[in-house]
Amino acid sequence: MVEWLAMGGYGAYVWTSFVLTVGLLLGLLWHSHRLARRREAELAELRSRLREPRPRPAPRLIRERDTVGADQAPGSA
Repeated sequence: MVEWLAMGGYGAYVWTSFVLTVGLLLGLLWHSHRLARRREAELAELRSRLREPRPRPAPRLIRERDTVGADQAPGSA
């Protein structure tokens, strides 16, 4: 068992890299999970904002153009 852990004299390098890799992967998993929860909360907030009644838009200050007689040139009556 000790010979297998020593891995021909390279055990210290192999096990150190193995532990670092597993640690980094676990850290990435934790960070991704935390970010996903944060984004889900943000999405829920945005969806709740869409469900809220919106205020009525302000009335138009400029009258819309009359569409009757729009094919006539201006001033040619």
